[in-house]
Amino acid sequence: MAFAVFYYQLYSPTLKIVVPENYSGQVSLIKSNVTENILTVDSNGIGYLNEWTFNKLYSKPIVVDANGKDLTKQCVGFNPSTFFGLGTSTSTEKNKEIKSLSLK
Repeated sequence: MAFAVFYYQLYSPTLKIVVPENYSGQVSLIKSNVTENILTVDSNGIGYLNEWTFNKLYSKPIVVDANGKDLTKQCVGFNPSTFFGLGTSTSTEKNKEIKSLSLK
């Protein structure tokens, strides 16, 4: 039982992120109130994560384009220990903090 609890605390899901064909640039996964993760990013490289995934994610994702071409080897992480870079912005309209995880 202790092992199960330990594994759950260290578990990090491996995401499959889909980018538009010929996309080049940064991908930002925004912490959101979505129930299901939105991993097909838009033309600006933005996708959405639920809170649980955002808090547990540190492993390198699988990245493919819209045609299924594997781009994982071309991805560059921002942090060697967790792969993703953590970003924080502030919304001026609602005075809220927006958190994101990024890769390039």
